[in-house]
Amino acid sequence: MPDKLILGLAYGNTNAIPPFPLHDNIIVFTNLHVSEYLQDGVSGSLAQWLGAAKHYGNHEWAHGIGFFIPRIYTGFFADFMRQIEASGVDGSWQHMEGYPDGASTASSCT
Repeated sequence: MPDKLILGLAYGNTNAIPPFPLHDNIIVFTNLHVSEYLQDGVSGSLAQWLGAAKHYGNHEWAHGIGFFIPRIYTGFFADFMRQIEASGVDGSWQHMEGYPDGASTASSCT
């Protein structure tokens, strides 16, 4: 089925970047924390994923643990998207949750 895409979530134990190119029908979704773009080496991980995948997406939690309001880091996210665009990989698959995380906030404040 050449017109169908299969999503693979690179999360937890499955987040190792393969040393080979993935099939053209696979969309890799990572869970890179764009808010830590420079500090945690997200840029390097992103470059490796973009070398392995033809389609790429990221699931981001903008609220984070301990924050009552969404964090604003549009500059980091713009850099993140520029790196995807420069790679030539289809990076139109992005998802960001931006709401207060009451459960995490409550547990981290006790």
